[in-house]
Amino acid sequence: MVKEEWRGLGEIQFTDKLKVLTIPLEKWHKVYFGDMDKKITKFEEEIKKIDDLVSNGMYDGTMEARRRALVTCCERWYVRKEVHWKQMSRSRQAKEMDKNTRYFDNIASARMRNNMIDMLLINGRLVRNQARLKIAIREFYRDLYHQERSPIVGLETVWCWGEIGYEFMAVVIGFFQTSRLPADSNITWVALAPKFIGAREIKDLRPISMVGCVYKVISKVLVRIMRSVMLVLVGETQSAFVKGRKIHDGALIACETVNWIKLRKKEAAIIKLDFQKAYDRVKWSFVDIVLQKMGFGNR
Repeated sequence: MVKEEWRGLGEIQFTDKLKVLTIPLEKWHKVYFGDMDKKITKFEEEIKKIDDLVSNGMYDGTMEARRRALVTCCERWYVRKEVHWKQMSRSRQAKEMDKNTRYFDNIASARMRNNMIDMLLINGRLVRNQARLKIAIREFYRDLYHQERSPIVGLETVWCWGEIGYEFMAVVIGFFQTSRLPADSNITWVALAPKFIGAREIKDLRPISMVGCVYKVISKVLVRIMRSVMLVLVGETQSAFVKGRKIHDGALIACETVNWIKLRKKEAAIIKLDFQKAYDRVKWSFVDIVLQKMGFGNR
């Protein structure tokens, strides 16, 4: 299906092809994975009809073959349903293939209830209206990132590499040659996940960006390039971003320092700085200046 659709799109841009391809993929998903309970019920009813005919003495050679085929199809859909709910539940017990789909259904439903944003405290006022919630959340992140543009691209796919591989690599290589992505490739889908059950303020929601395949590959390449110079860029006293160092080492060093001061009865002052969402407050213009000071080019 992907091959036929991809070939029929002609010479349009890679990202445009991905957008168009989502429509037939949604239809394919609905046909092959939608309404699983209805499909299982339909196969079970067909099997029961054959069993009733056999019990009434109506039997021929074709019935056995048909029943065997129906049982195979029904079992296949049971497996799909089981895998679906295990993926939705994200439970540690999901590794056990026990077909207890009701258990995983309950876990997934509980997760959905916990992740649902039904109210938020905005400017000291509790808002429950869904339309107003959407507007408030959009304005909050628009103000937060008013100088930022997130370079996220479309949907990710790993199928039919023989068909899309050449064009996919052309987009990635083109970025490193021109330092530009197609104008419509900076599309991002953001989901807000509560940091804890009962979150009521926007600052208690964790934004999760749906990163596309092109951006992911480009970022992986950039990370590998940066990895070779991180030892030079990151100081010896910093415990993050360098392979072999752990961010928790800072806390251990701080504890050892305090213990050393107490044992030797020294006088000291310790300051702990806690910036609220410091990673959200960084501006690209500041990052560009720092990179230029470190010796990186304009690209």
